[in-house]
Amino acid sequence: MHGDCVHITELLIDYLHQGLPPRQRRDVLLHLAQCADCRLEMAATIRLEQVMVSLLEPLPEAVRKNAFAKVRAAAQEQHESLLELPLRLIRETLAPALRPAARLITTTLHALQ
Repeated sequence: MHGDCVHITELLIDYLHQGLPPRQRRDVLLHLAQCADCRLEMAATIRLEQVMVSLLEPLPEAVRKNAFAKVRAAAQEQHESLLELPLRLIRETLAPALRPAARLITTTLHALQ
């Protein structure tokens, strides 16, 4: 990845969720139009988010957002793209984020029985 690509991939989540100011949004869009690597990164980001949402759907939205943010932060910390992010890292990052929610769901289900 080139220097511009690193900067653009750091903005992809905010771009997807309309969290960028207009100028940055335009910069990302123009870069994506020219860069196949970043388009692949965008596709991987979208797919990872879709998979995580489907897996985490029963959990509160705040927990889902937190889990995805942790995965993305870990990828950036390791200077890896989401295309290269090993499954081990996803599990290690998600497991601690999901334990409290899993306990709450289990406790609630047992209380309802």
